[in-house]
Amino acid sequence: MIAIFGITMGYFISKTLYFNIVMLNTDSRINYFDNTMTYSATETPYSDTLMLNFGSGINHFDSTITYSATEMPYFDTIILNFDSTINHFDRSIKHFDNTIIYVGNRLRYIDSQVSDFSLVGERISLYDRQKPAFYSTNTPKLTADDR
Repeated sequence: MIAIFGITMGYFISKTLYFNIVMLNTDSRINYFDNTMTYSATETPYSDTLMLNFGSGINHFDSTITYSATEMPYFDTIILNFDSTINHFDRSIKHFDNTIIYVGNRLRYIDSQVSDFSLVGERISLYDRQKPAFYSTNTPKLTADDR
């Protein structure tokens, strides 16, 4: 069991990056995940992928991911993959073209600064920047009691 899991990553690349993947993979249950990642490049990367993969439940996931580049990347993706329940998910994505979130079970609470993203596994989309308002074809809108 991992009580506190903190990672800070910083990248500065002065030459063209053809392929860049950052992947974190753990099979243990995480009670608190505090993650800060910053990526910057002075030239266009052809591929930039950040993948976080967890095999079990997350009680609190607090992530801030910042991406900056002087040119538009061809492919810029963040992938968050959880196989089990997330009770609290705090997230701020500063600049990503594509965000893919997959949760195999249930997501109870999201607080996000991202205006629009899709939860692939349960087809939930979040459209409100300020509060966790949910829209889904197969999942009811969360209320204060659900949190």
